Amino acid sequence: HRAVRIAANSTGEVTGHVRSVDTSAALVVIAPLVDGSPVELHVVHSTVITIGGEPANLGRLQVGMAARATYHIPTFDALAIEARLLATGDLQQSGGRATVRVESIREDFRRESLLVSAEGLISDVNYRVIVDGVGVEILTARFGFMRAHFTSDGSSGQLLPPLLKPVVNIKRVEVQDARTGQTVLAGNFPLNLM
Repeated sequence: HRAVRIAANSTGEVTGHVRSVDTSAALVVIAPLVDGSPVELHVVHSTVITIGGEPANLGRLQVGMAARATYHIPTFDALAIEARLLATGDLQQSGGRATVRVESIREDFRRESLLVSAEGLISDVNYRVIVDGVGVEILTARFGFMRAHFTSDGSSGQLLPPLLKPVVNIKRVEVQDARTGQTVLAGNFPLNLM
């Protein structure tokens, strides 16, 4: 007789929207996109949380954010929670990402960059990118997608406004419908970027 070992998958995944956040109890509830019950997850010290690709803490998760989480099935301890910029208006299917970067090119030169991308927008509509209250660009969403890459040296083709340097001090990025001024996406950077 041969012994056959069966390995059970002990991790689960849920993709949907954040339904509730309880920071004092360290709990997050994610309602799935497809049919099914909401999943209540325990946020433990090893849980990795990111918002728009950047590390974040539980207190920055907001109800309504699109999110995906992996978790340990027996305990419902969250292994990782990834969320996107929060859709604020009628475009609840929209999402986006903002990333800042500082690169040392030479000993005497460094390049700062800000990358903003958004999806799920209305095609062929103009959107305004607002960074810390400063309008930096108006872009047209092609096929519901837009992307802007600003660099301090203009190497990306879009110059980073001097007002936004240093990029590590950027606090808030918004995408607004240029026709109405309504904010459709918004996200805050952590206050303690390294």
